[in-house]
Amino acid sequence: MEKKMQRCLLCGMVLLIFSASVFAGSVPDSGQNKCYNNSVEIPCPSPGQPFYGQDANYSINPPSYTKRDINGSILQDSATSWVMVQDNVTGLFWESKQNMDDAVNNANSHDADNTYTWYNSNPNTNGGNPGNYGSGANTENFLKALNDAHFGGYSDWRIPSIKELNELVNHGANNPSINQDYFPNTKSLSDWSNVFDYWSSDTYTWDTAKAWAINFSYSNGRETDKSTASRFVRAVRGGQSAPMDRYVVNDGMVTDTFTGLIWEQNASDKTLTWEEALAYCEGLSLAGNTDWRLPNINESNSLVDYVQYSLAINPANSTIPHTARYWSSTTVDYDTGNAWNVSFDYGITSNNPKINKNYVRAVRGGQNQTPSSPYYLYFNARPLSEITGVENIVCTNMDLRNLIAVLKSTSPPTGVLTFYSAIYYSVSSEDVLFYFAQKDILNRERFIQWGNGELIKGQFSGTFPSNGSWENDAFKQFFEISPTYQCSGFVNSGYYFLFGFAPNGDITQFQGAIFTFVP
Repeated sequence: MEKKMQRCLLCGMVLLIFSASVFAGSVPDSGQNKCYNNSVEIPCPSPGQPFYGQDANYSINPPSYTKRDINGSILQDSATSWVMVQDNVTGLFWESKQNMDDAVNNANSHDADNTYTWYNSNPNTNGGNPGNYGSGANTENFLKALNDAHFGGYSDWRIPSIKELNELVNHGANNPSINQDYFPNTKSLSDWSNVFDYWSSDTYTWDTAKAWAINFSYSNGRETDKSTASRFVRAVRGGQSAPMDRYVVNDGMVTDTFTGLIWEQNASDKTLTWEEALAYCEGLSLAGNTDWRLPNINESNSLVDYVQYSLAINPANSTIPHTARYWSSTTVDYDTGNAWNVSFDYGITSNNPKINKNYVRAVRGGQNQTPSSPYYLYFNARPLSEITGVENIVCTNMDLRNLIAVLKSTSPPTGVLTFYSAIYYSVSSEDVLFYFAQKDILNRERFIQWGNGELIKGQFSGTFPSNGSWENDAFKQFFEISPTYQCSGFVNSGYYFLFGFAPNGDITQFQGAIFTFVP
């Protein structure tokens, strides 16, 4: 073993300074890829043609998912069995459901047929009403079971917010309105029955005896009674909370620093039909910008502030009545004569005939700043004691000169972070994990140290975002000078890559991950 340990290589990588980058605020596309006029499907129009500017004319952060196994390792899209799904746009990890056979199995928390009452005993997060403990089959106990079992290696599973559930909807499908390639076993029913709702964690502020829920039969969110209802649940982890000071007003525009969207500060001063709303936004010139568009339904929902009512929008400095409905660019998939809209009195999403007239607030920007050309690796940074496996990165002959790594942690440190990397060669995965167990990595001589102790700050209050998302081009730099440019050159080569960080240079607090390339 000692002989093998001496074969741990320290590669002469260039010294870099790392910068923080936020992914979790990005708003995913609605999934709608067909175009419509006021009643039926049409070929998608071109600029200048009637009905141009609708949802399918723009692909803003297309949905992208990754299957993962019980150890959190990445699986190929063709995998037929997986326990978690990572949303590559938002960074969220979703629980997968099993055994949708209309038979409840409370012994299996992941059974798709299980229902739960809404219950949250924490007065700081239950909106003023804890809900119904019931017989014990409630949302709090459901989460406790997952977290006590360290499902997928984590203990921070939670009930999703209504916004997170809304963004999971696929508006290009119905019954169920969700991507079934990644989220099979989702309950839906063609008669619009509310018994097929999925709970969110958000209390309905206007009536705290109710909580928000969503129905994947026809992609609609609504309030549901906490005291009597028993509904389905899909757990989630990761993500980040939006900061209080996320909005910046300048030159007639409101920039949402969390999502990257830029909004027209003052909405249209008159109501418009859906076709007129599309034309208004496409023709808008404001503050020297002409790339305005009608927001899709996910973008519209991103403005809703669910902790308020009678004015569920922030910023709210508009002269338009807060009870007004605002058009989105998204057609109702199951009723194509209607389009989705949002009213900001209670944050309710509903739909209207397109020939009706509603208000309009244009938007621009919002694209995830992650470049489309580099290949991103997503690591779940963990403390040393919790690293129990090697992540297998599927190699598809990617050009490693365009490789970029992203680390994510559930409880990142703040302040000064020092980044470390190492490469192990001609050892087995068992050997690498043995080195971890022996804390061999605590020897600084076996590490490349990055950043030179520079102070690295996030974008909010000088701290990292709560989900810990860091971007760097370390691997790009390394593979640019590597004699092997193709991913295939590292398959079965005996290379294991270690990457992580430590707060204030304290290597005993190292968090990171180890991976290798596979075919």
